[in-house]
Amino acid sequence: MSTLEPVSSEAGVLPVDYFNRNGLIVPYVRTPPSFKVLDCIDWIVVGPSPRIENRFNSVAQMVRGLGLNIKVRPSHIPFSRG
Repeated sequence: MSTLEPVSSEAGVLPVDYFNRNGLIVPYVRTPPSFKVLDCIDWIVVGPSPRIENRFNSVAQMVRGLGLNIKVRPSHIPFSRG
């Protein structure tokens, strides 16, 4: 996901944070509080995973409980430990 913010040429250095991903330092910019990330999500696909029905029910209940307008469905891909 990307968000664009206008920045003037006089702004100087942008505030960048970093996290460790398997020994690599990855820079990122925090999402502004005014940006509603959940408004960008239309669907949540749960799985494939063991206990798919329980996981699906948990996610669906969470979405309903938060009053979000996000559709939830289980994955059609079968789970395999192989």
